[in-house]
Amino acid sequence: MTRPAVLFLSPPTWLTGVGVTRSLTDIGAAVHLLTHRGVSPARMSRYCRGTVEAGDNGRPSEDPARDLDDLLAAGRRLGAGTVLMPGTDEWAVFVAENSDALAEVFIFQRPAPGLVAELASKIGMQRLARANGVATPGLFCPANAADAARLADSLEPDRSGLQVFDADGD
Repeated sequence: MTRPAVLFLSPPTWLTGVGVTRSLTDIGAAVHLLTHRGVSPARMSRYCRGTVEAGDNGRPSEDPARDLDDLLAAGRRLGAGTVLMPGTDEWAVFVAENSDALAEVFIFQRPAPGLVAELASKIGMQRLARANGVATPGLFCPANAADAARLADSLEPDRSGLQVFDADGD
């Protein structure tokens, strides 16, 4: 049985690409990666079947329209049924935001774009966890160094010696 091509979107130094490439090759998939400047362990692997020009050194560029065009061209070149796998939060958000266009040439999971953006944000992830009754450590986002200093002075250690607080500062 021939497996479809896979395009894995990830920066060059992330070793996730090595694991994905090796694992999917073991089941017969032809894994393609993004081109990178410099050394990329995954791209240098004998399991990498090829590279695709899209984004900027493994990340979405400052030109999302160009990135979308490049990915669509790559999907057409790799063939029908190519699986698109975002390997970072940045790419997951990009794919979610451009899912209608990308679905013309790729197969991929299509969660709601708003959900992907929330999951890609530490604050959003905490909001979702709390809304669904999942315990989560506190999270503060100081606006500047003075806020960080005031916050540090207000934290109290628990009996284990760990700093414990919640997002409301309680």
